[in-house]
Amino acid sequence: MDQSQGVNGTHLSRSGRLLGAQAYGHNLLSMKIGPQGPEDVKSLANGFEGQTFNQPNDVTESPSGAIYFTDPDFGGKTRSAVYYLSPEGKLSRIITHLKVPNGILVSNDGKTLYVGDSFEKRIYSYEIKPDGLVDQGQVKIFFDPETGNQNDPDGMCADAEGNL
Repeated sequence: MDQSQGVNGTHLSRSGRLLGAQAYGHNLLSMKIGPQGPEDVKSLANGFEGQTFNQPNDVTESPSGAIYFTDPDFGGKTRSAVYYLSPEGKLSRIITHLKVPNGILVSNDGKTLYVGDSFEKRIYSYEIKPDGLVDQGQVKIFFDPETGNQNDPDGMCADAEGNL
């Protein structure tokens, strides 16, 4: 894909379109992929409450069709967020307490949101409420490895049995 403007995290949606977190274009994209590459590229979101996104990094979709994506503030670590785009198209900022949210995944059953934080070097889990939102006050540390390896927790996937 030429001139992707930094498409980083991608996710094949239930509709067959490729979702992409576009870091330098500051967009959440949806693309149809044809024989010659991307076609019918649409911006699903390019900012929140009048502010351009920092650098959308990773994206996932729930079984209900809701989309979750990370928007880390790698430089200042003060404006990072995780966003929720409902199947109806309503955008909400749902997590603001993480310094550098990076990788993201919804569990196979759609009940848990996992978010890796590149600053803390941990993976957190949040229960997804029936409305698709999360209570960031009920966050749990899912994975906090005791290791000298300080690589960032990034893209995630789950197998058919739900193992992260």
